[in-house]
Amino acid sequence: MEQRRFLTFIALSALVIFGWSGFVMPMLFPPKPKVVEKLDGGKLLEDVDAALAAREGAPADALQPANVALAEVAAADQPAAQPEPGKPAADRLAELKKFPNRQVLLGSTSPDQPFFLGVTLNSRGAAVETIELNDPRYRSLEDGAKPVVVVGSDPLAKQQTAELAIAEIDEQLAPLGLSLAKVNWEVVPGSESPEGVTFRFTAPDGTLQIEKTYRLPKIAELAGKEPTKAQRDNLAGGYLLEYAITIRNLSNAAKKLEYVMQGPVGVPLENPENVTKYRDVRVGFLLPDGVTVESSHQSATDVLNAEAAGKPSEWTRPLAYVGVDATYFAALLHPVEVQTKDRTIAKVWSEVTYPAQEKHFTDVSATLESVPVALAANTAGPAAEVTHKFQLYAGPKRSHLMAAVGAADVTEYHIGWNPFFFLEPLVRLLVIPMLGLLNGLHSLGINYGIAIILLTIIVRTCLMPLTRKQAQSAQRMKEMQPKLKELQKKFAGDQDGLRRAQLELYSKHGFNPLAGCWPVLLQMPIFFALYRALSVSIDLRRASFLWIDNLAAPDALFELPFRVPFLGWTEFNLLPFLTIALFVAQQKILMPPPADEEQAMQYKMMNIMMIMMGVMFYRVPAGLCIYFITSSLWGMGERLFFDRLNEWYPSKPVEVKEKKPSTVAKFWQQALEAADRQAEQARQLPPASSQPSTKGNNSGKGRLK
Repeated sequence: MEQRRFLTFIALSALVIFGWSGFVMPMLFPPKPKVVEKLDGGKLLEDVDAALAAREGAPADALQPANVALAEVAAADQPAAQPEPGKPAADRLAELKKFPNRQVLLGSTSPDQPFFLGVTLNSRGAAVETIELNDPRYRSLEDGAKPVVVVGSDPLAKQQTAELAIAEIDEQLAPLGLSLAKVNWEVVPGSESPEGVTFRFTAPDGTLQIEKTYRLPKIAELAGKEPTKAQRDNLAGGYLLEYAITIRNLSNAAKKLEYVMQGPVGVPLENPENVTKYRDVRVGFLLPDGVTVESSHQSATDVLNAEAAGKPSEWTRPLAYVGVDATYFAALLHPVEVQTKDRTIAKVWSEVTYPAQEKHFTDVSATLESVPVALAANTAGPAAEVTHKFQLYAGPKRSHLMAAVGAADVTEYHIGWNPFFFLEPLVRLLVIPMLGLLNGLHSLGINYGIAIILLTIIVRTCLMPLTRKQAQSAQRMKEMQPKLKELQKKFAGDQDGLRRAQLELYSKHGFNPLAGCWPVLLQMPIFFALYRALSVSIDLRRASFLWIDNLAAPDALFELPFRVPFLGWTEFNLLPFLTIALFVAQQKILMPPPADEEQAMQYKMMNIMMIMMGVMFYRVPAGLCIYFITSSLWGMGERLFFDRLNEWYPSKPVEVKEKKPSTVAKFWQQALEAADRQAEQARQLPPASSQPSTKGNNSGKGRLK
């Protein structure tokens, strides 16, 4: 008996620990990222010194290699003539210094313009410096006056999005300590507008010329007007930055080369201590039909470990998209050419852009390598050239938007591992309707906190038949306790006989001991679906209610003057304590008093589990705590109300006529009898032939005393 209790305790404890392992938040010291101010409103800075001063706190080589004097690359604001193939190399290298460092703003950071994005480009490397969302709903968690930076949020990363590397050109720039990613490109005169710009760079030896053209066109559906909420949530084109890479051969000899391009860098990891998902590298592969996409992902920790082992993950299948996502936002790069027909990208690999003290906080990205690009000789007429086109999605992870760009799998509602994995398909089906209902209530002008309460009431009302069944089972069990105690006394020391007698008693009273468990199991998919819905809903991000300023994070009533040892808590969250207190109160109201020592042990185990849940609940979203608080209050009120009306269950046990046992009951009885026979044989003393025969005896009689 004691061994059985111990094993039961271990099993239940393991179930709780592993079931919630995906929900436990990071508890160690997180890195404190430096706050770096963005360059002033996209203003064009015309020298490197001003650029570095505006990015105070960035590493020395973020804009310029440390071994090159800034004065050497700062220059007057005047266009430089393109190098000629016949010029000496020294002259061509000197001309590189004439290109000023500039920033160019595409789109708008104002929400009343016909753009969803504000894209800041930098002439150093002709790269994407930052991409901001101008939607008023997407503001920084740290400063509500600032927009969310979806790309380039990490100033400590040395790489920038869309940087290029071409070995033939980088070798020529090496004497200056430069590369294509670090040298200033020319802004082609006349190409600059709010909707696009072209950068140009010609190799020092004059044989190759690279152009990078960016476009962020106005959204036709907006007709020049301010975007509406519905348009922002459904027009994926507004979050696409288009760019093309053109490589020209200016020499009289054919050339063959490859380029390496940097994928999205600096996708924001917000509130890292409390999120349930960190940055992941996302890759989508095109199947042979050229339409179907198969997705894969790699966590930041896996990327860091693979790189530390010298074996970064590499993919060579036809590419649909590659990028990085976090809880609410994603940046995904798409080749425009269909890679199953017109292959332009040979392979991609994941990489670390900035390692963090905590592995799972690491900033990661992906790098793309092109197929060999063959360029014909420039013998006559226009230079031989090749153009590859790309689209960069940078925006929220809404299902409509992700599906529109062919990355539906990125909108995931799977948070961690749970022991009820067999319910996973049902859980996934329930998430979207719950989010739809929650957003539908909010669309009526209801605060999201109130909407969660109403959603809880709707869910509990739908579950009322199940909770009624559970209450009936608990009451019937309570009424049968005297008879169960009599059986325990009668069959003291005979566990098999006690088990059969209990089954007969249950059958006589029409009672199924598992009936009270089914309602709980049937509620588990709803619980997990609601947890995921509240954890990944971007609409709850920064949604306020009472003292809570972000329903998608813990309520954080105030900062603690110390860090709680071992747990790492730095904020006082009130809602988890209220949730657990109501759990305990609900248990005392709904559960009958323990009828025996074994049941008392089970109650003690449940109290221990409550304490464990309190620790694990401490960092769950405030919206989920509101759900549990509302559900507990509703459950207690529901039980007390129907108890008063005496309508939920009979006051006396119901005697039922014996009926033909079901197939399941027969199988269970046969299993018990088989176990009895094996136990009987094990207890017989050798030689077996000298003991009384029990062959054919299925009643359990004739046992050795």
